[in-house]
Formats: sequence, C-alpha cells, structure tokens
Amino acid sequence: MTLAMARARRALAGIVAVAVLGGSAVLAVNGATSPGRRYVDTWAAGYRTFAKVYVAAYRPCLEGATRECAAAQQLAATAAVHVASVLSSSVPPTPLAHDIARLERDLRAANRTLSASATAARAGQTSQRHWCSAEQGPCTVVMIDMGNVVQDIDFVAGVDLPLPG
Repeated sequence: MTLAMARARRALAGIVAVAVLGGSAVLAVNGATSPGRRYVDTWAAGYRTFAKVYVAAYRPCLEGATRECAAAQQLAATAAVHVASVLSSSVPPTPLAHDIARLERDLRAANRTLSASATAARAGQTSQRHWCSAEQGPCTVVMIDMGNVVQDIDFVAGVDLPLPG
C-alpha cells in the first residue's frame, strides 16, 4: 500500500467517525475498545521508545561516523529488536496478523541495518552503502517500509503510532 493510499484510508476513517458521532450513535469509534487496539496497547510503548531513540540517533550522526553516532545507532538497533521480540511472542487479532508480521520483519531489518551502520561508524566508514546518516544510506528503505506498515496498523486498529524517523 502506498503512503497516499494509507493517508486516504485514515482520512476516510476520520470522516466516518465524525459521521457516526454526528448521528449521536454511541459506538466505539476508530476501534477505541477493539481487540486490535487493546493488542497494540500491549507493545506500543516499546515501539514509541524505538521511534524516539531512532530519531535521537540523527543528531550525533550529523557530526559524522563517530563513536557517539555508533552508540546511538546501536541503541536504536537494540530497541528495534526488543519490540520485534515482543511481537514474535504475541498473537495478534486476525485483522492485524499480516501487518504485525510485516512490522516484526521490518524491525528485525532495522536491527540488522542499524547494527551494521554502527559497526561502520566505529570503523570510520562513511560509505552510504554501509553507514546510515539521517535519511541517507541503507536505513532509508527499511524505515519507509516500516512507516507504511505502521500506517496500516494505525488504520486497522484505530491507533496513532509515530512514524519512524
């Protein structure tokens, strides 16, 4: 699903929510009490931590492939694999199963990519083939893929997870 399609789905959900509320219907809008939302709530804090740590890794990497950059990227990699482990040990509701499997895959890819980037930074290698510098290098595709699946989860579960990066 493209980013534009995901945004259109989210906007449509908001319009439906307004229409339902405007009609005085007392319903759980956007999955407020849905099994999907309750499931996402079990791991959302860990995911939000990953997203914050990943964004925080940008600043030291703006200075170049330094020890501080490597440490920040390794911290983000550790946070990513932690959330992936939580997801792998859980059983999502059927409507979310495919998206959760994709998110777990993307988080594991982020772990591998960020760990490799941290290794490159420690070695002083600034080639864009190995080192992630903000929105450049091998992390870009991983984070775009993850952002797309996060938007799908947001729509299906009626939540608002932050996009990585």
